[in-house]
Amino acid sequence: MKYYITKASTTVLLLLGLWLRVTTLWAQCEIEVESSNNYKVHISLNPTQINPASSSCAFGYNYTVSVAYDVSFSGPGVPAAGVWTLQGTVSCATSGQSHFFNLPNNGGTGTSVSANSYYNGTDCNTTTIASMGCDAIALQINGPGISNRTITCNIEPLPITLLNFYAFAEGNEAVKLQWTTSSEKNNAYFSIEHSLDMQQWQTILTKEGAGNTQAIRRYEAQTQHFAPGRINYYRLKQTDFDGQSTQTEAVAVSMERMPVVVSVYPNPMREQITIDLGRTYTQPVKAKLTDMQGQVIREWVLEEAQTTKPVGDLRSGVYLLSIYTPEGWEHIKLLKV
Repeated sequence: MKYYITKASTTVLLLLGLWLRVTTLWAQCEIEVESSNNYKVHISLNPTQINPASSSCAFGYNYTVSVAYDVSFSGPGVPAAGVWTLQGTVSCATSGQSHFFNLPNNGGTGTSVSANSYYNGTDCNTTTIASMGCDAIALQINGPGISNRTITCNIEPLPITLLNFYAFAEGNEAVKLQWTTSSEKNNAYFSIEHSLDMQQWQTILTKEGAGNTQAIRRYEAQTQHFAPGRINYYRLKQTDFDGQSTQTEAVAVSMERMPVVVSVYPNPMREQITIDLGRTYTQPVKAKLTDMQGQVIREWVLEEAQTTKPVGDLRSGVYLLSIYTPEGWEHIKLLKV
């Protein structure tokens, strides 16, 4: 049985929504355990947030620690019920406490909240993973082909202090993105990534970083990369000069469905028609021309807002032009003379 520990990059203390609490980007523990049965367990662990039980703490306070996890299996012989034991503790130097948390034995992605602990501090309104010193994880694992053992992993701060990251709709024409840093170290550039399902991500723009600075820096960008009528997700990725990167949690932006304003002319048509989509789409638009019996006569991919297509060889009669945009189908009857 083998196991490996690597350090990937992510973000702590980030809240879903349009605002983020002050945070420093941290590395996360990436653990891979190989069983004697040839399957592997992949575990990603990242302390993300301190959860005080009260906002009043003149005499100390109770709190829990949130730990984001991603547990998956690969290879032959993966047990149907997963492993037998998968749990851990995260140690916080400031409070001197170790916090127990459970993980799903059969894999999954989510957040585990630790058992409750007490700290005699008065910083319940400002406490963070960094200020509490929660920088060590001990993972216990036991299962088919994996003897009972504890794997330790230390996590370290990465060189960006992010004050906020906002994403919001500007009408239904664009999405505006804003973020602020209070310090940067060896920061080469930022990337904005977009997704519709939080699984597949696409880089849609980049911004040059400040390199090294202790001053507050504000960044702004605008994009028309969105799907109308859908919830669009955006996240910020930061890349160092040495190629290491970190990324925030996603923020969601709901874009209203835009009215379809497709026009086709001339109608009646003779030698050619012009298809005017009314605006430019970020992805090609599909169109098909059918006769009244439903037979497909032409199929086109429209990559421009306005496209001209030949129809001079068509027989006289009535046709149906169907155009599929992100807003849905638009159907237009055309007469050929």
